Amino acid sequence: MVADTLANLGIYSPLNPYIEKAAEYIEAFQKQPAADGRYPLDGDRFFVIVQRYATSSREGKHFEAHRKYIDLQAVLKGRETIAWAPLEELSEISEEFSKGGDIAFYDGKERMAVKLREGWFALLFPGDAHIPCVALGKPAEVVKLVFKIRMES
Repeated sequence: MVADTLANLGIYSPLNPYIEKAAEYIEAFQKQPAADGRYPLDGDRFFVIVQRYATSSREGKHFEAHRKYIDLQAVLKGRETIAWAPLEELSEISEEFSKGGDIAFYDGKERMAVKLREGWFALLFPGDAHIPCVALGKPAEVVKLVFKIRMES
């Protein structure tokens, strides 16, 4: 997992060419925001999910992890905590991977809590189990772009 400011996002573009495309989309979104929803940017290889929500307590939430996609989660307004743990330390509670999906849910203890404020992002790779949308102190209204970047097989 990587967490950094959006000002530094370009540093990570050598990891995947879609990271640069995500930076371009963020710049365009800040000038002309889109409604909540999923927007294809390159078919199922690269798309963005626009989200607006209020953060809430960590209580009752489960870790999620993906196999096919990298998550690039960019907070444009508000703040939140993302709980993180390595996948191998958690207990699976759903079988979505075996059903062909790209998400499965887990229970276990977090190893780290990443605080994302306005203008920050997290880059989460397969194996990075995470719980997003957790309140950092008091609940806050968040505007977040979640880019899904398909891993090449």
